[in-house]
Amino acid sequence: MAKPIRETAVPVGGAQEGQAKVELVETRITGYMWVVMFVAVAGYVFDAFEVMVYSNALIEIKKEFNFNFAGSGTVMTLSLLGYAFGGLFWGPMTDRIGRVKVMMWTVAGYAAFTGLTALSWNVISLVSFRFLMGFFAGGEWAAGAALLTETWPPKYRGRVIGVMQAGWPLGAIIASLVYAGIAPIWGWRYVFLSGIVPAVIVFIIRLSIKETTSFRDHQAKKVQVSWTEIFQGKYLKRTIMFILISFIGLLTYWCTGAWIPAMLRAERGMTIFQSSMWFIVVEIGDWSGKASFGWVTDRIGRRPAFTVYWLLAFVCVPLFVFYSTIPALLGVLGFMLGFSMGFFSGYPLYGSELWPTAMRATGMGIAYTGIARMGSTFGPMAIGAIADKAGIGTAMSIMSLALLLAIVIIWTMGHETKGKTLTELETT
Repeated sequence: MAKPIRETAVPVGGAQEGQAKVELVETRITGYMWVVMFVAVAGYVFDAFEVMVYSNALIEIKKEFNFNFAGSGTVMTLSLLGYAFGGLFWGPMTDRIGRVKVMMWTVAGYAAFTGLTALSWNVISLVSFRFLMGFFAGGEWAAGAALLTETWPPKYRGRVIGVMQAGWPLGAIIASLVYAGIAPIWGWRYVFLSGIVPAVIVFIIRLSIKETTSFRDHQAKKVQVSWTEIFQGKYLKRTIMFILISFIGLLTYWCTGAWIPAMLRAERGMTIFQSSMWFIVVEIGDWSGKASFGWVTDRIGRRPAFTVYWLLAFVCVPLFVFYSTIPALLGVLGFMLGFSMGFFSGYPLYGSELWPTAMRATGMGIAYTGIARMGSTFGPMAIGAIADKAGIGTAMSIMSLALLLAIVIIWTMGHETKGKTLTELETT
């Protein structure tokens, strides 16, 4: 099996001895890189499946446990809160014990607790299992992004991480298909039970992935870096910036995308099968947007790409919820709404470039999965409360305004990282 490529800085030109002026970077793509990408993508696909299957089951669970929409939103909020605590815990742990070990533990954990959700006997058990599922799922994302960033050449970094992030809508599509095929016959519990199988397969595959050269070099130095360093010196500004833009993006998604199946059934009168099929249209758009974001950002830069997709989402959210009343518009606007969510591919990419190897996963885990996600967890709860009075569509459309603020933040507080090597990122 091919080994991961090592990036090495060497002195050239008139550089003094010991000074690295030019970095020789291998741009050749190896078979091992493809294996790493496949594993990272598969892990995120099943991560999405475990999370989004609840969105499809929301109406049935609501009826069985006698919830209103506010109660259903609270369960979703608590699972996302588990996701946030998982980011706070697993992010620093990834920089301490390794990317691969954390990926294996987190995949095994979220698979187990998704399966246990099928055995929920009351509200407390349901909430507990969903919280713990989120806790483990919250660690997989940062570990996968760090692994890809440290394995693939900078020339392709945006594209491969875009492909990884595109695993989320693919997982959501699988969740809709599985739910539409199983739930009407055997009920929602069997759908959650099926969540064990694919994640176990990924867990086995990951046994063949080794730690990156960059992480092993850092580990060999035996230098302990505290998680507080992401809030010190030059990293403070970029950490705050990343928290804010991540919070806005997550809030927008959990107040729109996660509620689409419920909106289509509650306000459009669709059946389980119909809402699942239309949700797939949205997720196909989402997959296209996330996959394309990497290509766009590798050409025009991180900040311009974010701006384009945020503006598109700002327009598409209210158009979808208010004007998608006939099948043709539902299809076109649903696809465009999903496509606009492609900006999520920018978070693991940009985040992995803001901090050096010693705190890469820590920064992403704490800033994005931890703090930003923790703040956004109250979105579903708020949407549920508003939906009980004004309808889900009205509640969803409100959040798109925040995307304009995100544009201002990234241009005033962020900096461009496109094309930088790992060594350059260490010193930027």
